[in-house]
Amino acid sequence: MTRQESATLYLSTVCRMNAFNRSIGEIVQSGDLASIRKAGAEGRELAASAARVLDPTNANWPVELVDDVAAVARSYYALTSFFDELSRAQTLGDVLWTRYPDQELSAAAAQRIRTLLELGNDPVASCANR
Repeated sequence: MTRQESATLYLSTVCRMNAFNRSIGEIVQSGDLASIRKAGAEGRELAASAARVLDPTNANWPVELVDDVAAVARSYYALTSFFDELSRAQTLGDVLWTRYPDQELSAAAAQRIRTLLELGNDPVASCANR
């Protein structure tokens, strides 16, 4: 895969996840359990799909990106479980006990990917037209 193809695939995947991740906080804050469960189910499928797309075993990423893309894919696999827990919450207490997975390693990896692909450091700006 060329760098341009990598950039296109990466952004088409992470921009959807970034937008969804920004919206989930508002949905949880609403306290509407039905909406939270629905969003959890949607997030579960979106995160699982994103993880599969980025997983280096499923795409021929440039060698210098493989480790970082794998880290981002792993974070999406973890988000799949997080969103699954939200989708199964029976009470708002269950929602509050659901812990968002640590994203520190994948955040650093994402910035390295952005640097190597010359996408800029602002994930909102690079996703503005997607």
